[in-house]
Amino acid sequence: MPLPCNKIFLPLVALSILAASGCASQQQGTNGAQQAINNSELSQFLNAGTANAAVLASSPWGPNLQIMAGQPYFAASGRTCRTLQVSQPDDTAQQHIACKADNGNWTLIRPVTRLLNTQR
Repeated sequence: MPLPCNKIFLPLVALSILAASGCASQQQGTNGAQQAINNSELSQFLNAGTANAAVLASSPWGPNLQIMAGQPYFAASGRTCRTLQVSQPDDTAQQHIACKADNGNWTLIRPVTRLLNTQR
């Protein structure tokens, strides 16, 4: 006797949701997805809480670079995050995201959308 369509459909939906939530979970480890910011000057700059720019004497990307920080926003993870644009001396710029952890320290986060954009 064949099963009705909805008895097969519901378990497939539940399985899909479980698989998606597993892929979206945050992992901190050696995969480089998160990097702690161990720089007090950058941390103070990020704690300022307003969209601003500064040339920092030291940063994770090198000395004397201009860093522009966007307005703080709340990420889906519930953390406060800020977008960063780091300008290099050769006039190139890198985009980064920093989020504040529960312990108050800032962490560099790999943007999920960057993965999608590079696979095309």
